[in-house]
Amino acid sequence: MALSKSKNMNSALASIGIFSYADVLSHLPRRYENYTYTEEKVSYEDKEHLVLKGKIRGGAPHPMRFAKRTLYRFYFETVGGMVYLIEAWNRTYLGQMLKPDTIYTLTGVYEKNRHTVSLVNILTGEIPQEEALKPVYSLPGDIQNYAFIRLVKKALLEGEIDDIVPKKYREKYRLLPLKEAYRLVHTPRSFADIHQGMRTLKYQEALLFEIKNQEVRAQNKAPEQSLTQRQKTSNQPRKTKYLRQIPAVFTFKRPTKGP
Repeated sequence: MALSKSKNMNSALASIGIFSYADVLSHLPRRYENYTYTEEKVSYEDKEHLVLKGKIRGGAPHPMRFAKRTLYRFYFETVGGMVYLIEAWNRTYLGQMLKPDTIYTLTGVYEKNRHTVSLVNILTGEIPQEEALKPVYSLPGDIQNYAFIRLVKKALLEGEIDDIVPKKYREKYRLLPLKEAYRLVHTPRSFADIHQGMRTLKYQEALLFEIKNQEVRAQNKAPEQSLTQRQKTSNQPRKTKYLRQIPAVFTFKRPTKGP
């Protein structure tokens, strides 16, 4: 099944081993960008990270050129009435993107000595705070992060994900259904969601690792088997047998802090 109408995107996904919705969901974010709006105040600490909502003050900015570098400087007025001088190096797209009377969400680093904000990112519109944590994925150059996020949301809606850990053990060890764990990790509303989802995924990973170890040990105990026989045995489903032994698998101490 093709995941996208674009052949280039399908080819790029295949290059990192993604062929199904299950593969999409198992490709976890490498980090998150936090767009929780900063509480406005008179001054900030040097190098403090800011997330601001507002409009461009004055006309559209024009670039200043320094050798091979380009600098945009413009004033940004927040919805609370605070005005900041923004500096953006080598962001040539800003000339076409920035329009007066348009709401933007801007992230940057406060430079106390110069009383400026160094631009990190700027997005058009207001970010709903329940979607303030934006996942960032490791992807080939042919795939934009926003396009993969759309694919993840489609996989969460349409994909069928089977739980490996039986329900009684999920209840015993306070684990989530696999699809719910993926939802919390890919579309979190808080860092607590990420923690809860990753906890389930880590336990499942430990279980699969133990199953694989038991498969290897079972093969090593039968040296008289031919290579063909071992390969045939290795391909047979063993999950049912080893899932009966899950209490032994989950004997390591559950983490009390961190995901």
